[in-house]
Amino acid sequence: MDLDVLITAIPGDMHAAAVSVALERHGLRVGRWYPAAYPRADEISFALAARAVPRVTLSLAGGHVFSLPDDQVRTFWVRRQGLPILSDQLHPADREFALKSCRQATDSAIEHVSRRAVLSVNDVPAARVAEQSKTFQLEVASSCGFTCPATLVSNAPA
Repeated sequence: MDLDVLITAIPGDMHAAAVSVALERHGLRVGRWYPAAYPRADEISFALAARAVPRVTLSLAGGHVFSLPDDQVRTFWVRRQGLPILSDQLHPADREFALKSCRQATDSAIEHVSRRAVLSVNDVPAARVAEQSKTFQLEVASSCGFTCPATLVSNAPA
């Protein structure tokens, strides 16, 4: 199933919903992907055969199923990812490992889709750098002409 736009969102994300509705009104095929729904509602499969192109299949809660590289995503908007919602029946000692494993699976799938989309909004590697560094964010904002408050990041008492 080809999509004009695929948006990662969290449930209740009004911005993603509004953009989806507006794009659909213009005749575009839009899918919303809730990475937090993995593993309870969504399925992600990664397959690699000898000397073959890797294939990622996403089965989303809304009934959308698509497989890359056969299906095409023209524009991929990495809006929000959220944390996976784990089963309440999971033993507390297993929660940290399960959360890390689920996050790695969704991160990998997002990165895979991002690399194969014609246009990826919020490029995954660049977004990860930006979200991890407040100093980088301030530097970019300042270089774009935004007025930033005087800021000091330091562990020096003076």
